[in-house]
Amino acid sequence: MKNVSPVSPIALLKRYDRLKADRHNWDQLWEELAVFLMPSKIDFITKSTKGTKRAAEVYDSTGIHSLQILAACFMAPLQALQPSGSGFASGKMP
Repeated sequence: MKNVSPVSPIALLKRYDRLKADRHNWDQLWEELAVFLMPSKIDFITKSTKGTKRAAEVYDSTGIHSLQILAACFMAPLQALQPSGSGFASGKMP
């Protein structure tokens, strides 16, 4: 095993703050995408009050359906590599 030099907690906190500031530039874009693609999950950056309409800006379900198809395309190779009947995708233990 490779020797790893210890990192001070202060250095880790500084790095965390720097990375959080860099991510802040993208937060608005992620929120805007979530409004159209995943309206039920839009509270990951800004919090809305309970009872607020989440899908108010969704004109049709094209974006939501396309995201589901994209997710299925990413999962297909993983499911093709698993042994048949292993229960990988269902969460069952063999």
